[in-house]
Amino acid sequence: MMTYYLHTTVHGIAYVFNLREPQSLLIPLSLLALLVSGIVWASTSEDLSTQKLSPIYMSIFGILLPIVIWLVGCFKKQKVPGEAV
Repeated sequence: MMTYYLHTTVHGIAYVFNLREPQSLLIPLSLLALLVSGIVWASTSEDLSTQKLSPIYMSIFGILLPIVIWLVGCFKKQKVPGEAV
């Protein structure tokens, strides 16, 4: 799962900053993720205890948030009469 997060982060940052080669961000962001994970979760038991909340977050960020973003996009695509394109 972390691989997908890293891949999405690298390509997202490269897109925002208009970088031609997103691979140049791969090693720095990997090292940053490694360092931050050691700070956030000091032990594996803490990591396992946070997985109980995982279904809640997955339902919000995996289902509800994409639906809201899709609906906002649908409303923004509707043309207002008399508006220049």
